[in-house]
Amino acid sequence: AFSIGRADDAGIRVSNRRVSRAHATFVLRNGRATLTDTSTIGTWIVTTPGEVRVRREAVYLVGRGQIFLGAHPSENVATVVHYEISGN
Repeated sequence: AFSIGRADDAGIRVSNRRVSRAHATFVLRNGRATLTDTSTIGTWIVTTPGEVRVRREAVYLVGRGQIFLGAHPSENVATVVHYEISGN
């Protein structure tokens, strides 16, 4: 597991003030990737089918997409993480 946020010990450190100190955690277990949002504002995951807001819950990441931390994608202020999960 690794974390993403503004904290000095985050696995991915972000300097965006809209991102929480401990914004989210990524876990890869048994070939499945999970994102758990622990922030106040939330995280938006955008994939080809659409987008979903995650706030204080966990979701599986599949395929490829973008993770917008701390703001809706239309606001143009979010930190963006691109991901691609390839399976067996």
